[in-house]
Amino acid sequence: MNSILQLILILTLTSMTAFAQKNSDIDIDKKYEVNQNGTLHLKSDDADVRITGTDRKDAHVKIHRRVDELGIVMGERDFKVEVTIRDGDLYIEDFEQSSTLSIVGYIEEEYTITIEIPQTMSLKIRGDDDDYVIRNVNGEIRMKVDDGDARLRNCRGKYFDFDFDDGDINMDVASGYLKLDIDDGDFEVEQASFTEIDANIDDGDIDMKTSLGNDSSYTFIVDDGTIDLSILSGGGEFTIYHDDTSISTMGRFIKTQDDESKSTLSLNEGTAKVKIRSDDGRIRLKAI
Repeated sequence: MNSILQLILILTLTSMTAFAQKNSDIDIDKKYEVNQNGTLHLKSDDADVRITGTDRKDAHVKIHRRVDELGIVMGERDFKVEVTIRDGDLYIEDFEQSSTLSIVGYIEEEYTITIEIPQTMSLKIRGDDDDYVIRNVNGEIRMKVDDGDARLRNCRGKYFDFDFDDGDINMDVASGYLKLDIDDGDFEVEQASFTEIDANIDDGDIDMKTSLGNDSSYTFIVDDGTIDLSILSGGGEFTIYHDDTSISTMGRFIKTQDDESKSTLSLNEGTAKVKIRSDDGRIRLKAI
């Protein structure tokens, strides 16, 4: 073997962990002084996230990450989590830099983020392949998530902005303003009192029970999906633009127009305006 080949072999072997177990641990358990009306900014990847609003005046952050690998690994990976306070807001962001070309026989990862914050704080979340359980947070909630699900319980703020790609959202209660953009996912809320909705759904379903406020506006655009809309109280005018869409109603709806591309209905002589545009979908309206 000539010297050049020998040198290449030596360099390769020294940069390779051959059938060795590699552990990468992160453990954070700290409290941070925050503005009780501030915002939690969270950016994470592939984590199980639990956020709870409480009566506390500070924020308690617990982060645990462990990665076990067994196999042939070449190169390096550097994963870190930064937690900072800026103007009373709490920022949590993870970073991964990798120059790894690996052939791994076995890999196992645990990554959990558990946060307790004042219930008056707001959330601004960006995630990739994360799952969320959020409880008792009464500030504004904004979430932009790719390939993840969210369950919200007893979140009584007045502003919700969800942008989900390949993920589901489930809420028990909600009110105020809702902006919803879902691609390949479902949205469900059990009891709401929204005063304004701007929803765009592509290849997904909405199952919503909400009251309608007087002089409020609600817009739904659905492509290849289903809207189950149950009206808890209030009423108004429903204008539906449709193409290859089935429409069914239950309750005190009065149909005032029905043609090939547009249908209009009224409910309870209310003053809300509900507009639905559906292409290749199903619409089910129910007055409870």
